[in-house]
Amino acid sequence: MRDAARLDPGKRLVAVLGDLYPWYGRSAAMLGNVVRDVATLPALRDTLAVQREQVDRTVELLLRGRRLRGERRRRVAAALALALDFRTWEMLTSAGLDDTEAVGVATAMVTGAERC
Repeated sequence: MRDAARLDPGKRLVAVLGDLYPWYGRSAAMLGNVVRDVATLPALRDTLAVQREQVDRTVELLLRGRRLRGERRRRVAAALALALDFRTWEMLTSAGLDDTEAVGVATAMVTGAERC
């Protein structure tokens, strides 16, 4: 990641999603099975708990530099978690968006949450 992306929260989000969404595309079959089967396979619940911790850490990293507090911070954190979620990518791409367009929509959602 370039230095500018590390310093600017918006660029950092685009860089993270720009790496994550293509990976989701390459891993969609497996991830779709995990999402489908999590309710019936306890081992997957443990795996998803670890993944949830990773998302929480990533959200915290993406919040850095945004200078948000209180309710605005909570809303932006929720929007970031949604943007990072496989199911969000899946819905956006199943609506016909490519990864670049999906990154743009997800980024706009986070920006909108920041302005609320």
